[in-house]
Amino acid sequence: MMAQDFQALVERLGDLSRVQREAPVEALTATGSGREVVALIETRFAAAPACGHCG
Repeated sequence: MMAQDFQALVERLGDLSRVQREAPVEALTATGSGREVVALIETRFAAAPACGHCG
């Protein structure tokens, strides 16, 4: 990821709901393969989908 894109991503983190923030934190702190991380994020979102704007 380009540095400018990463900075834009970081600036938008405040827009995430609590549930949305928990998914990447858990994925980043978990040990496992990239596929496991993606599966975790997808599973968490499927269980409790939430719009960053609507909650």
